[in-house]
Amino acid sequence: MQVASYRASDGSVKYVEWHDGHFLVDGYEMTLAQVLEWDAAGMLGWASPETQAWARGLAAPAPAVAPAPAEPAIGTRIALLADILATMAQYPDYTAQYGTDTDVRIDNLVAQANWGTGKKKVDFSAHMKAVEAERTLYYFEILKEKGSGLSFGGFESESYSTFGTKRSGKTKEVVIGPGGVAMDYEWDYGQTRQIIESVCARHGWRMKVVLMPGAAKY
Repeated sequence: MQVASYRASDGSVKYVEWHDGHFLVDGYEMTLAQVLEWDAAGMLGWASPETQAWARGLAAPAPAVAPAPAEPAIGTRIALLADILATMAQYPDYTAQYGTDTDVRIDNLVAQANWGTGKKKVDFSAHMKAVEAERTLYYFEILKEKGSGLSFGGFESESYSTFGTKRSGKTKEVVIGPGGVAMDYEWDYGQTRQIIESVCARHGWRMKVVLMPGAAKY
């Protein structure tokens, strides 16, 4: 397409064309620098002001692209904590977030019921402190029950084993209310710990389960 024109020394009018990404005059290629030099000298009559601005814009440097934020190096404390949050986000029953007096806190509302004559709530929580100098994640977890009122029966069973500070096994409870089963839940003591242990293994860290909450806090 014709983008500009100029008058040659013999008085004839010549046209500057743009074709396949190149400027051409009578079939010969002109560089962008030559076109802009003629433009600066006032030798070109542009097809429109927009065309002139477009040609000048070809010489403008491409806008700098901000570099993508670097991922934290695997094995570092920052990478470990970020991986724990990302991994727990795959389990919708859990809420994982950075803590105020610990590095990461995990919560799970295991069961909650209100049956008129009573109510009960079962919560799981865990918090973790990562010590980079030791490459150790201190881990504390607890299953808490809180209830009040009267129920119409039910049953609770628990089967677990303890190795050191780690408890494995399951607990199950059914609560009967006026209208029948009001609460029915089962909890695996080792499930959360195993998830966190797998994340630690990916980063070359060890996880140490502690019995006192203060050992996993600052």
